[in-house]
This record gives sequence, C-alpha cells and structure tokens, in this order.
Amino acid sequence: MTSRFMVYGAGGHAKVVLDGLEQIKGEIIGVVDDDPNKHNTTILGYKVIGDSKKIKDKMSVLRQCQWIIAIGDNLQRAYVATQVLGSNVSFGKLLHPAATISPHTEIEPGVQIMAGAVVNCATHVGLHTIINTGATVDHDSYIEAYCHIAPGVHMGGGIFVGQGTLVGIGASILPNIRIGRWSIIGAGSVVTKDVPDGVVVAGVPARLIRRLSSVELSSFNRKLR
Repeated sequence: MTSRFMVYGAGGHAKVVLDGLEQIKGEIIGVVDDDPNKHNTTILGYKVIGDSKKIKDKMSVLRQCQWIIAIGDNLQRAYVATQVLGSNVSFGKLLHPAATISPHTEIEPGVQIMAGAVVNCATHVGLHTIINTGATVDHDSYIEAYCHIAPGVHMGGGIFVGQGTLVGIGASILPNIRIGRWSIIGAGSVVTKDVPDGVVVAGVPARLIRRLSSVELSSFNRKLR
C-alpha cells in the first residue's frame, strides 16, 4: 500500500525530501510553509498549499497522511514537531533506497536518512533527526532527537550525540566520543574528545570556539515547552 505524505517546509532541504519520497514511491499530497511568499507556488512540481493555520480546517483529512518536517534547522524542526503539529498528526520516515541501513537499528518517527548514508547495527536514531547525504554512522551509536548529521560526516562506533546538535559538513568523530545537547560541530572538524552541552567547537582537532549564551540556551527550552 502506498504511503501518503505531507511535507512541512518548502526550502532547499524540502527539495531533497520530496525527491527522496518520490524514490520510495510515496504519494505526496502537498507542501506546507509558513512563508506567505511561497503560498500557491510549486516546488519540484508540488503545490505549496498554505501555512499551518490554513490547514487546520482540513486536519481530519491530513491526519490520514504521514508528515515529514523538511526543515534543516534543528530548533525550527523541533518547534514544528512539538508546538505546531504535535500530537495532531502522525510522522513518517524517509529512508532513502540508496542509503544502507542495518535492520538492527532503532529509527524513530520523523527521521530522514538520505541517499548514500550508512547507518550500521545497534544504532539508535532519535525523533526528527536528519542523517544527510553520504554521512556514515557506525555501530552502537546513539543519536538523540532533532539532530542533524550533515552531508559527508563520518562517525565512529559507540558515539553519543545529544538532542538538537548539528554535526557540520565533513566532520569526523572518533569512536566512543560523547557530544552534548544543542552544540555545533564545525564543518570539517575532527572531534577527538568529549564535547559538552551548548558549545561550538571546530578545527583539527576540534577546539572550543565559544559557549552558547544563556539567552540562546534558554530559547531552546522556551520554544519547546
């Protein structure tokens, strides 16, 4: 039976999501975006039907679809998942057929695993996390909700990535490293030791660039209440 999908977001990442849904033969019902300039336009041939407020009167129909939040920004994706859509809808998964995913994995709703990615056995991928193009996640790793593992990232075995963290393009993480929540790993970095919550690290090897301010960190908690 063909799965029916609604896509939330009409930016660049949404194009990759829509293409991936086509690859898995999903039926795409429409696209939603809160930018009024995008309403009644098309993206890859799919109509942007409006924003989250305009679709509420159609929610009984849209509950029959699986939703994918096609937003690359972790906080915005988490906000839409928890505050805009919440328990009103069901969330699907995008597991690209050109990805290699062990059957011995735990993959939660809303996860997007893109073409060329590899997710090895005994790994957990949390709610609404993106494993982007060509990224590799080795055995026994645990990735919490709302993370983004960017294109070309390579993660060794036994790695923990905390909620909301971005691992930038082309970064490498050595085995058994623990990375905290709502942190940022700079593009091309090599992470050789644990990373705490709420920091930006970058370089080879990765070093602390700055700590996120209390205002920035409190905004995460405030938006997700």
